Parts: sequence; structure tokens; C-alpha cells
Amino acid sequence: MDHTISYGLRNLHEGITICHPDKIHKDFTIFAYNSNNEPLIVLADENENHGRIIVDCGFTKLYP
Repeated sequence: MDHTISYGLRNLHEGITICHPDKIHKDFTIFAYNSNNEPLIVLADENENHGRIIVDCGFTKLYP
């Protein structure tokens, strides 16, 4: 995906405990898939209803 949030991004560990959204609102696009080919990161750019939103479902990547 060609989005400014991905500038300089080479690798991204998905984490160990993976979940994924069952439904994706029309404002969101899929930014990354997990190893099971399900949405891992979704994002929505700013519009008249909300600011930029990024949802990362691989939350365990944040734990040391």
C-alpha cells in the first residue's frame, strides 16, 4: 500500500496473539494482512467525521 504511514517501513512483526476485524467500515482500508491472510492493520484517513484512525490487531508486538 502506498501510504505515508508506510514510509521507510521494511519489516513489521505481527505479534503472537492475533485477532482480526469481522467487519470493516467503509472508511477503512486494509494496510496489512497477518500470516493467515486476514486483516492485521486497517486505517482510515481524516475526513469530515473523524481524524486519521489506525487499528493494529497484533497487540502483542508491543510487549517486550
